[in-house]
Amino acid sequence: MNYRKIFEPNKIGSMTLKNRIVMGPMGTSLANIDNSLSDRQLAYYKRRAQGGVSMIILEHAYPQIVGCKSKKSLGIWDHNLLPKWKNFIEELHEYGCKTSIEIGHLGRCTDFSRLLGETALAPSPIRCRMLKESVRAASDSDIKKYQQDYLNSVRIAKEAGFDSIQLHFTNGYFLAEWISGRTNRRTDIYGGNFENRLRMALELIALVRAEVGRDYPLIARLASREEACGRGIEETRMIARAFEEAGIDALDINSGSPEEYDWEFPSYYKQQGFLLEDAEKIKRSVKIPVMSGGRIVEPRMAEQALLEGRIDMVEINRGLVADPDWLLKVSNGKIDEIHRCIGCTRCIHEKEKEGIICSVNPFVGREKEWLVQRAREKKKCSGHRRRPRRSAGGGYRLKARTQSDAYREE
Repeated sequence: MNYRKIFEPNKIGSMTLKNRIVMGPMGTSLANIDNSLSDRQLAYYKRRAQGGVSMIILEHAYPQIVGCKSKKSLGIWDHNLLPKWKNFIEELHEYGCKTSIEIGHLGRCTDFSRLLGETALAPSPIRCRMLKESVRAASDSDIKKYQQDYLNSVRIAKEAGFDSIQLHFTNGYFLAEWISGRTNRRTDIYGGNFENRLRMALELIALVRAEVGRDYPLIARLASREEACGRGIEETRMIARAFEEAGIDALDINSGSPEEYDWEFPSYYKQQGFLLEDAEKIKRSVKIPVMSGGRIVEPRMAEQALLEGRIDMVEINRGLVADPDWLLKVSNGKIDEIHRCIGCTRCIHEKEKEGIICSVNPFVGREKEWLVQRAREKKKCSGHRRRPRRSAGGGYRLKARTQSDAYREE
């Protein structure tokens, strides 16, 4: 199959992407314990940039510590760390890879706030059915504080040199909770009918757009639906249109939340490309580019989705965890050599131990430590293994061999 469409350039606002494969955001738990960017994260993302993707959207970064997942989550609130961020972006730019950063907040979906002696923050005091942590409703002052902290993170990201910013309105987290009637039971101007539930999101988009200017690319990440008694696809299409009108330049369509875990982190039981139908419907509602994934593992599926105009860019997340050279192998016609993601979800379930891992790729998270290098001296086996000698008692015993017995220099 010809894969020309995958390698066709594309634009998000004023930003030109060299091809249509994007690495989407996915938590790694590789940050330093003070929530700062680590050398392990730099090596991890640099390795994916070497693989040729057009853009990497950095994992969920938080404007407030109370909204983090853990002490190894990535925070973006300290201006003193700008030199480190700048170096990170320069490293990725060396490979022609554009950079974006996803900024959000976990809202009610974190137990880290309890470890800080705080109570999780949400639009309404409705506990997450998975975590069951105490939650308090955001006051007007909480809303203003969040908006100001968010703008602070946006300033850091833009000054550091990120090519775009992604606003996180999905996965049942803080900003998604305001939009959904499932989690927003407020009776003030931020709750009740559809327009009021959308208010927080539109206010934030307006503030960010005013901060970064008209030409700076903004991407919104949005769940196509909430399966557990939440939002349906038709309501999402209205939200997508409202986001476009508010100044968003592209949409990143994903799905799920802690309450629809198999949609947020689909395993091998979920069909490949399961989000394409929803993403196509949303694309028909807007004029801005739409990217999506949903377990797109095969290059053929990615090419076909682009050719049919179902989406404008293909988001490969866990596929690039399993094989950072996924795109290079497509380019070189080595499809059979791709190490495919098997959908085991170990990368999600076990990352809080020592950082992200992968059943297919043992180098994940250790790109700087584990290097495959050529041997200084070439060696080869000298012959077949010797047969064991029969012992006096009729059995066999193995004779130990030294390295010189088994190998010789070429």
